[in-house]
Amino acid sequence: MTTPDGARRLARGQHQAQVTAVAEAVGALDVLDIVDSELVTESWLKEAEKTYSPNTVVTYLLSLGHFTDFLLTKNCVKYFELTNGEQTDIRYFRDQLPRWRKSYAKDRQKRHYSNMADFIANPLVPADVEKYERSSACKEAVKLLSTLMEARSFQGTRKIDTSTFTKIRDYLICKTIIRNAQRSGALSNMTCAEWCNGKPSKENPEGVSVMVSKSKTGHKHPLVLDFDSHLKGAMGFFFKNIRHQYAKTNAANLFFTSINGNPLSSSYVGQLMKRSFKKAIGTATANPRKMTSTMVAYDSDQVRKQTAALMTHSSRTQEKSYTHLTLIENNAKVTRLLAKRRENEAQKSREEEEMKSKEKEMEKEKEDEKEEETNDEELEVKTETEEICTPTESSGARFLYTSAEQDLLAKEFTDYISSDKFPSRPSIRMRISNKESLKDLAQKVDGSSSQGFPRLVQKVINMWRKIHKRH
Repeated sequence: MTTPDGARRLARGQHQAQVTAVAEAVGALDVLDIVDSELVTESWLKEAEKTYSPNTVVTYLLSLGHFTDFLLTKNCVKYFELTNGEQTDIRYFRDQLPRWRKSYAKDRQKRHYSNMADFIANPLVPADVEKYERSSACKEAVKLLSTLMEARSFQGTRKIDTSTFTKIRDYLICKTIIRNAQRSGALSNMTCAEWCNGKPSKENPEGVSVMVSKSKTGHKHPLVLDFDSHLKGAMGFFFKNIRHQYAKTNAANLFFTSINGNPLSSSYVGQLMKRSFKKAIGTATANPRKMTSTMVAYDSDQVRKQTAALMTHSSRTQEKSYTHLTLIENNAKVTRLLAKRRENEAQKSREEEEMKSKEKEMEKEKEDEKEEETNDEELEVKTETEEICTPTESSGARFLYTSAEQDLLAKEFTDYISSDKFPSRPSIRMRISNKESLKDLAQKVDGSSSQGFPRLVQKVINMWRKIHKRH
């Protein structure tokens, strides 16, 4: 098929294969059967939803969209002799496809979050990489390389068996992907010419940087693979002495090939990574890109942008890898803040309750003082100018205080008498009880059988009233 862009590019095999799969599913006898909405829905789409992931279904719908564009080109209209009505049906089907794709948006997002949750539950961490590098497979590959490189007689003529070739090749691929956090396609597409054109950088003068032109994002910016001095030496030895024994063509072709000399697909390289890690650490989780994104998730924007440039994707794409991590951290932060807020609010409520309780106690004390003052005024038996003493129980005569007794009371109760606060009867009684001289005076004033020393207590209150002029 000639593409809608006027044959500037060859039709992509993926679109051709997917449109062919849809045509076979609907049993298309005519080109118009492939763009029949009801037929495609009943015969293919319902089954595809059960078999494929939402992302895969969307790619099929995109391929059908390209196919409708292709059918509406001038050459196709003429070749298939499409009438105006048939062209209208094709346009109607094409207009439906974006709405179909949009309907899978939620499912695609759910799948993305599910995959991220799986990665967070079983992440690839630097410790796993260290385990891989210390695994028997890596040690064996390094040992094989060291033995071959140290052999003086080895000049590229010694036959390397397939097992040795595979172990060394897989080791170099895994080490390169881990170091550069790149897609598997970077290694499957790197050519020998690009390796030979590699140059050292200022940051890595003993190593080499190789620019790979063919990559997923090659139309936006080049992909650069960086090799340290150790990896550079191993790669160079593999290229000069091992690769040519299994490659079918010259140095202009792909750097890494299969044991049959065929190209390695990017999916094969990805599976190779998973197999290597599963054998080394017991898990098939092997995604150095997500590991790298996680490592710099909480660094500055500049570091994150530089990491995104290394991994040849936009910082916006990289942010998707941080979604779950930032969600976990933000939720933990918010829950802590809310817990602290609840604690503060509870503390504030407790303080308010305590304040109200204290205010009530103070009000009650004031009321008690007022009541006590009222009772005192009713019981007061002396005027401002003349002091009248109540009679004792024994004689019934009025008691007249001597100067010494007056001085004793003034001395013992000076803090009460001088204070602005009305003296408390219980506290006066307590002091009388604790002082022998006052107890003796109380017995003279109130009698030995009196309880609470009421007359002597009243005397102290009267002395306070004289000074503060209160009645």
